[in-house]
Amino acid sequence: MKKILSETLPKYMVPTAYLQLKKMPMTLNGKIDLKSLPEATIFRSGTTSKAVNKVEEDFCKIFGSILQLEDVGADESFFDLGGTSLLVTRVVIMAQKLGYKINFSDVFINQTPRELAALQKDTTTSTIDKEIANYDYSKLESILNANTLDNFRNGERQPLGNVVLTGATGYLGIHILHEFIENRTGKIYCLLRSRKDLPAETRLKAQLFYYFDQSYAELFGNRIFILEGDVTRPDTLEQIKNIPEVSTVINCAALVKHFETGNDIENVNVGGVKNLIEICKACNLRLIQVSTMSTVRSGIKGEVDENTVPTEKTLYFRQSLTNKYVRSKFLAERAILDAIVNYGLNAKIMRVGTLSARYSDGEFQINAGTNSSMGRLKIFAILGCCPFAQMDNLIEFSPIDEVAKTILILSETPKECVDKSSQCGTWRYISYHASVWH
Repeated sequence: MKKILSETLPKYMVPTAYLQLKKMPMTLNGKIDLKSLPEATIFRSGTTSKAVNKVEEDFCKIFGSILQLEDVGADESFFDLGGTSLLVTRVVIMAQKLGYKINFSDVFINQTPRELAALQKDTTTSTIDKEIANYDYSKLESILNANTLDNFRNGERQPLGNVVLTGATGYLGIHILHEFIENRTGKIYCLLRSRKDLPAETRLKAQLFYYFDQSYAELFGNRIFILEGDVTRPDTLEQIKNIPEVSTVINCAALVKHFETGNDIENVNVGGVKNLIEICKACNLRLIQVSTMSTVRSGIKGEVDENTVPTEKTLYFRQSLTNKYVRSKFLAERAILDAIVNYGLNAKIMRVGTLSARYSDGEFQINAGTNSSMGRLKIFAILGCCPFAQMDNLIEFSPIDEVAKTILILSETPKECVDKSSQCGTWRYISYHASVWH
């Protein structure tokens, strides 16, 4: 059953517990009686191998203790046994108490006791990400080194024109849409995924009404157009070729989860960008990629001088990219720079900071509970304390409306200026440059 379901369902939807019933318990009004359903049991193949050393045995015991299972095999996946991302924290804590060095992301990449045990054998080589480290970054230097104030000030302005916008129902996407509608005269085509339960146009109007108290219904079919599609499906992007007089694609589509057991993050954040690169190459469109400051400030490995300060000319300097989200955004940046060098793609990368409430009225995102920065601050407030290392650290916040405005302005900057970011507060930086350019 599990194998059959895995062929048609995303990994996160495949059940880990199964139970066959002769008859479903029903309520008096003919619905399934959920309260009367017996508890399902975790599916286990029964063909797992035993631990062959103490380290594997310790990790088997850790899994068993957390998941309340006996005889966990050395090659059984933590997540297949019913583990969740919340429980991964307990794996890390229990392992560290036993003297093993693992971090949160290790459990997602190495999901079995045997794989986690193998990490302890050679900590110098096991964490090397060959896809990141073995790339020839020197060929990108000419593009990165062109990010100068002289090119910024003296280069030729590129009109924004009509726009294709991905991720329009997201927090940043909806504000870019609003800014475009209010302060530009062109047309904007919003690429949105199809859903049977709620049409794309209805979803977009609902988000506009939530954030701005108006749905702009009169502009649909006039200035606002819906394109049903998905950045992970190249066939649905082909319709962009048929849109007249489009100049720019702004990519706000992203999966913002920081860890997962499958490949969804990379499929959307890297694969989707590569698909957009191909369509922009074919149609000679400018691509604006919304990235994150975390790609250059997520953490620096020990061999890098602690005083290293990344700039707009910086891509890879051996910074830590173990976070799946950050790694995916880095690979997307690299793919874009590679396409600029090898194919002459007209593109820009906008590294934004911690998106926060609107500067104008303090309105925050509709799903504020999923915001990682707000979640971290909430934890500090609940605990009444924070890590000692955070005591003197500044937290950068970028008001969403100002970020949306400056992204549109900086999309018009000279072709040579491909990267708009800074190690200082992103909003202050891009707002300053936008005001100079504007």
